[in-house]
Amino acid sequence: MNNIPGQVNFYTELASAVDNAWIVFEAIPEVLELKLSIFAELETQAPSDCILTSNSSSFKSSEMLSSLVDEDTKTRICSVHYIMPPQIKAVEIMTCGFTAPAILDFLIQKCKETTLQPFLVQRESVGFIYNRLWAAVKRETLMMLSEGVSDAGVVDEIFKSVLWTRYGPCFMMDHVGLDTVANIERHYVRERGLSDEHTVKFLEDNFVEQGKLGFKSEKGGLLSPRSL
Repeated sequence: MNNIPGQVNFYTELASAVDNAWIVFEAIPEVLELKLSIFAELETQAPSDCILTSNSSSFKSSEMLSSLVDEDTKTRICSVHYIMPPQIKAVEIMTCGFTAPAILDFLIQKCKETTLQPFLVQRESVGFIYNRLWAAVKRETLMMLSEGVSDAGVVDEIFKSVLWTRYGPCFMMDHVGLDTVANIERHYVRERGLSDEHTVKFLEDNFVEQGKLGFKSEKGGLLSPRSL
């Protein structure tokens, strides 16, 4: 492929942003009410043949359908989940339960054409494939920190040493943002019937409410500012 820089345009109105779009990616905060609202707007403001996708890490796209008016809109909605950091080329594609199969096939082909590595999730799943694995790592990491078993720096070092990976789980959570991590974990807690004591409450009480959000905060996050 030719290394031709892409073009980025900024808009203040949704209608202008999605005018003539063939695909739209929703990547707003992990709050279901916000996602329901944006899909209701997209249904009326995006072209009638536009593919509407969600990049949500934990919400299934089927959870975003109740605000729609036209049943046919559901056939062009699905999840397209990218993984941080952006250098990772894996992308997970998942039906909303009504997605036209031809759209899923089309998206897989388009991903390959742009050198991404698409993976089709065979049925709806909270957390797709990779994020279910990652969710287990996050939960155990946060539980260890909450219980005082270890500190963030040590957790990351042993993780990198054993798995030969560049980043540890605490670094990755700080990269995503601890407020976002807390929102994602809150949804997992509801879906799985889990305790939130060592995950959501631990993050909110010790980090989020104190403005320690990770990379985007001068106060740092799980790791100290010097480590970020």
